[in-house]
Amino acid sequence: MGRLYNWGCAMVAGSGSILYGYDAAIIASTFAQSGFIDYFKPSATVMGAIGSSYFGGVVLGLVLVSFVAQRLGRKRSIQLGGLIGLVGAIMQTAAQHIAVFFVGRVIAGMASGVMLTTVNVYQSEIAPPSERGAMVAFQLLVLSAAGGLASWVGFACSYSTNAAFSW
Repeated sequence: MGRLYNWGCAMVAGSGSILYGYDAAIIASTFAQSGFIDYFKPSATVMGAIGSSYFGGVVLGLVLVSFVAQRLGRKRSIQLGGLIGLVGAIMQTAAQHIAVFFVGRVIAGMASGVMLTTVNVYQSEIAPPSERGAMVAFQLLVLSAAGGLASWVGFACSYSTNAAFSW
């Protein structure tokens, strides 16, 4: 396989880290949006549960991937993680009730648990030895950039005049 192909695969697989970086960071600015607070009216306890439920989902995803990755392989596990993440994102976006939002956070966390372990192993398997460190580090770069992007998106949305759009 060529160098360009390997980097293309690393970039596609590394994009799975966007899921974790963005979703883990966006909730802080979501809780600060008046539209979210006015719509769901969550207590401090509920907001704490929503924030931590994502990481509970990550743990569930880590357990799930330990069984799935051996049976399906790395590529299919990454695809499964993407599909699970899509379901979690749709649930959070379309939530009309706080319970649906809560479950969407858990499911998105599960996807991140699948991705966090599978992506870096897959990248190290496809990388030539001379570029292995750079390709695996790419995952961390994307993860951090996604967290930064989430913070900026939350900040920008705080200026929206449409309260429902802001969160």
